[in-house]
Amino acid sequence: MWPPRSATWNPNPNPNPNPNPNPNPNPDPNPNPNPNQERNLHQVNQRGFIPRGTIVIHGTEMDTVVASQLDDTALLYVPASCARAGSQACAVHVHYHGCTLEYPHWSAMHLGLHEWAEANEIMVLHPRVRWIESGPLANYGCWDWEGSTGAGFDTHEGLQLRTVINMLEAIGRLGGAQFVERYQVVS
Repeated sequence: MWPPRSATWNPNPNPNPNPNPNPNPNPDPNPNPNPNQERNLHQVNQRGFIPRGTIVIHGTEMDTVVASQLDDTALLYVPASCARAGSQACAVHVHYHGCTLEYPHWSAMHLGLHEWAEANEIMVLHPRVRWIESGPLANYGCWDWEGSTGAGFDTHEGLQLRTVINMLEAIGRLGGAQFVERYQVVS
């Protein structure tokens, strides 16, 4: 029997008697925007880190760049302290976006990750997946979690994970500022 007899059931688990579910009167989901956010967020060439060659998926040989389902660019947030010449190496957090067309850029700007990164001297890499709506590679902007990019999709040798690892290794060798200088995409 649920709930147990010793427990009382409350149909409204919110202990706040205020009927307004959002006690913050500010409708902006990011009320304290980081003025450096746009300046410190860089669009970088992700395509150059995708392993080159061909792969067989469901009996069809494909170019790995196409099969990876990855976007041409990723985003890299480099806090001001990590961009200074001679600064110590900063850690990197990888943020994998959720499944939707506009979500990668929105999540980069509105989840508070960059404020956290700035305060803790951590870079944030936002790798991105291409939106593919139809065909054998249809993914609706989602990361591969079922093998659509190949049998080793969930290993370090899978196309998507290997691309992210390649980017992390380059960031580790060069540092954030030099990585951006070398791989930034100017639009």
